[in-house]
Amino acid sequence: MAEERVLGYLSQRFATSEENVATEALIWILRQSAAARAAVIRLAQAAGAPVPDQLHWTGQATRGDLGRPDVAGVDDQQLDRILIEAKFAAELTP
Repeated sequence: MAEERVLGYLSQRFATSEENVATEALIWILRQSAAARAAVIRLAQAAGAPVPDQLHWTGQATRGDLGRPDVAGVDDQQLDRILIEAKFAAELTP
């Protein structure tokens, strides 16, 4: 089996939204790179979040009343430990 590449992955999931493409790229990087995963987890831990060292990364999955975060780091018990909401093209409110 050939090694998966980022452009091949994105071409399968391409959307009209730049934010969606960037979100999918981030998910791909987190799934492929141990260094990227460790960096995001260390950042959350440094902020005081109780995050385990191993997470599964998902994207844009509905969370009922909690909405649909762009990226979620989920633990072995299927609990969201890290949520990332990307706002690339959104206007900021005052």
